[in-house]
Amino acid sequence: MKYLRKEEGFRGQELYVIPSDVLRDDGLSLLIRNLQVTDAGYFPRAAGHQKSRSRPIEEGILLFCREGEGFVRTGKHSFFLKSRQACFLKGGESHIYGASDHAPWSLYWMHLRGELLPAYLTPLENHTGPVPVGSEAAGQVEGLFRTLLRVLSGGYSREILLHSGQLAGTILTTLLYGNGDFHPDISTANSRRLETVIAGMQERIGKGADFPLKEMAAAAGLSVPHFSELFRKGIGYSPSDYFTRLRIQKACRLLELTDRSVQDVAARTGYADRYYFSRVFRKIMGLPPTIYRDRVRSMDSSEYKAFKEFDAHGDTGIC
Repeated sequence: MKYLRKEEGFRGQELYVIPSDVLRDDGLSLLIRNLQVTDAGYFPRAAGHQKSRSRPIEEGILLFCREGEGFVRTGKHSFFLKSRQACFLKGGESHIYGASDHAPWSLYWMHLRGELLPAYLTPLENHTGPVPVGSEAAGQVEGLFRTLLRVLSGGYSREILLHSGQLAGTILTTLLYGNGDFHPDISTANSRRLETVIAGMQERIGKGADFPLKEMAAAAGLSVPHFSELFRKGIGYSPSDYFTRLRIQKACRLLELTDRSVQDVAARTGYADRYYFSRVFRKIMGLPPTIYRDRVRSMDSSEYKAFKEFDAHGDTGIC
């Protein structure tokens, strides 16, 4: 069955457009100018949906396919956009996109511009085609889009412009930086390998156990050199350095939240030698664990004292 092609007009659709003169207001704050949503919407089961722009527009366009599928063509690339996939169409490029005939997509979309937009899109510099979206990230993105549309339904006050831009930034961050199925430099399969190893690191730290590099590589199903190169490329640290910082992170929690001795904290983070632990802690945190604890407790004490003074004034009606 061939559908009559149309740009909009779908049962249950939502669509919001910010008036152009509002966005051109020279009095808008830097926070608003950093990232602006100019249009946004949701087209559910959009049979026959098609949008063609031979004359490019200034704004970039984010498409997120919730279910179903469709096609996207730009001047350089053509691809299918399927369920739990997203893509970004750069401003200034002609394009055409539309729902498939056999499984029309349900599509969230928004038009974006702003001084920080290129920085958000850095992970896409060498990426073409759709961005796969993991199930957890997909749920988060859909929830953020629902919130965005609800906010835009309230009008176009400066508070709404700011709120919608911040939500758009969170959507981009979730898709491009907090999405386990996408990494700009490594494949999805390798990204999942690294997730497995990092989960193993957390498990070992929870048990106060070490995690030798050879065992990390084995958990990833790779040789030690290949694994080490992949980990540094994907995470930005060597495996051993990352594991060490996770251990020190746990040590900070124990020092701050418990009265355990430094020896006990060392043991619970996998260090048999408290002096070696103290050297590692100082190298990473810039001060020994005992002084770290004293400083944190000192700050907590002063903050608690200030709160009690404020609370006492509140009780007596002093403001």
